[in-house]
Amino acid sequence: MNFLVFFLIGLLVGIAWRLHVLHRELAQLKDKLKRDVVHRIGELQTQNAGLVERAEQAEAATKAKSAFLASVSHEIRSPLNAILGMAYLMRRAGTTPRQSEQLDRIDRAARYLLAVLGDVLDLSKIEAGKLVLESRDFRLSDMIDSLVSVIGDSLGAKGVAFHVAMEDMPEFLRGDDTRLSQALLNYLSNAAKFTDAGSVALSGRVEARNASGFVLHFQVVDTGIGISPAHLSHLFQPFEQAEGSTTRRFGGTGLGLSVTRKIVEAMGGEVGAESVPGRGSRFWLTVSLQQGAEIQAIPAAHSVAEEMLVRHFHGTRVLLVEDDPVNQEVALELLRDVGLEPDLAINGMQAVEMGLTGVYTVILMDMQMPVMDGVEASRALRAGGCNAQIVAMTGNALAEDRIRCKEAGMDGFMTKPVDPEELFATLLRCLSGRQGVELPDCP
Repeated sequence: MNFLVFFLIGLLVGIAWRLHVLHRELAQLKDKLKRDVVHRIGELQTQNAGLVERAEQAEAATKAKSAFLASVSHEIRSPLNAILGMAYLMRRAGTTPRQSEQLDRIDRAARYLLAVLGDVLDLSKIEAGKLVLESRDFRLSDMIDSLVSVIGDSLGAKGVAFHVAMEDMPEFLRGDDTRLSQALLNYLSNAAKFTDAGSVALSGRVEARNASGFVLHFQVVDTGIGISPAHLSHLFQPFEQAEGSTTRRFGGTGLGLSVTRKIVEAMGGEVGAESVPGRGSRFWLTVSLQQGAEIQAIPAAHSVAEEMLVRHFHGTRVLLVEDDPVNQEVALELLRDVGLEPDLAINGMQAVEMGLTGVYTVILMDMQMPVMDGVEASRALRAGGCNAQIVAMTGNALAEDRIRCKEAGMDGFMTKPVDPEELFATLLRCLSGRQGVELPDCP
């Protein structure tokens, strides 16, 4: 009996000691776990701080890039506006055949530089994921006619035949006709550049039909210099051309086809090319578009807006806000030519002072100016009760610029270099909307 008691006491002591050891080990594990958790939290906080810092750096870099591109766009487009505007005014005043030929060369060079700038900005939008496609109804024949008018003269001057064939294509479509036109124009421009004899052909057909619309196939075939198989596979990559000698002979940045590929992919399609050196090339693309609603044809008379401004709005006061002397001269002369009475403000502060007098129906507003920029000036005008139509006329061409202008209370947006017909059409819409004049459609 005593043995059993001692045995049980010993067993209990052993258990107690074991529990004590386990408790101590558990406390040690608890302390270690606590230290590990604290350490891990510290690591996570450090990593999170690093991630936040990197995110902030990326955001700052994106903002800096956007600001840089906006500045580049403004600094290039503003002088281009002056160049093209002056050439237009000289041609309008009357020129000799020799002068007209020289002006044509100036015009082509300026528009080529504008196209290069457009490709750079488009590539930047694509890389930033900011390429936004619009969706609107359009007439396919209007888009094709526009392409023919742009590229036909350059081919005709070289004696190269230009053929267009659209096989049973739908008349009305819905999608981004501007981007589709840009993609096809890139193909046609390359074909025109590399073809000195023979022909260039643009064709289109319906590849497939589905419940939402069509898959359309377009191709451009030329009889130009062709492309070697070694260079064909990477033509659609940024900054790529067929070869270095091609770049030196024909020029170009190698951005056009890269932009075309991205546009087409955004439209649910594919691109491709085939070529035989010395015999020509075939570039093709597919896009998915919806069936469009019927729309009116674009009027053939491009001077309708100009004529209607002279007839209905002669003597109307317009405020031009522009700091560049040459662009001032161009815009003032264009406005006076259609019978308007423009006044000039050379910065945003002056624009606010003059705009709040209430004598102006339309204010044409530059964005980047000294003293006060156009966005700030527009906000101040709206806050002061100005109800004039404010239209941005600016070298800033990014989507963010359009948004900023709209948020500031502007009613329209034109990118420099401003086409005179676009300017007249915009003015007509602004003025007719305010005064209720019944006018025909204008471009």
